[in-house]
Amino acid sequence: MSPLPVIPVPDPADLAPALDRLRRLVLCETPSYAPEALAAGLALMRAELAADGLAVAPETADLAAAGAVRATYDRGGTLDGPPILILGHLDTVHPVGELAANPWRIEGSRAFGPGILDMKGGIVLALEALRRAEPHLPRPVEVLITTDEEIGSPRSRGLIEARAREAACILVPEPARDNGGLVVGRHAILRFALAATGRPAHAGRDPA
Repeated sequence: MSPLPVIPVPDPADLAPALDRLRRLVLCETPSYAPEALAAGLALMRAELAADGLAVAPETADLAAAGAVRATYDRGGTLDGPPILILGHLDTVHPVGELAANPWRIEGSRAFGPGILDMKGGIVLALEALRRAEPHLPRPVEVLITTDEEIGSPRSRGLIEARAREAACILVPEPARDNGGLVVGRHAILRFALAATGRPAHAGRDPA
């Protein structure tokens, strides 16, 4: 078996395009519950993927319902069969307008802005790694970006599961722990409905 190729670590100056992409993603605010903002974010994401030479899937009914964008990257490597799936999410927990309090900025070696850590920075790093690995990629790659992960993926779960079943493996560029440890799992989310009966009252005004 031939040794794996070594991809050199980029110089900081080489990361200017990646930082510019991160700036574009951060300036496009994408809260989970803001449909118009999410639509703008998906349009931007499709443009970013196409700019990197990925084949962006048409916005079919299933992708629109899931609130997702899907793209493939195949350079005719030595391995065919299932692709590697890169799975990320564009939505954030920050409301539209958060940029006023937490603007895009670079301070020293750190970049700041809503959604950088979780997980617009991860998306940018994944695409940068894909670009740099391109000459050595033996297997096709698929990228799936969703917009409802922060609320438990109610729209995109079916699509995620379907694409995962077709993949050789799934890579999720979630942020690492403070100590650099990889995140390999998250706590579960339980959805339930409550029904209550009784007489309405305000506990402060009428505690009895």
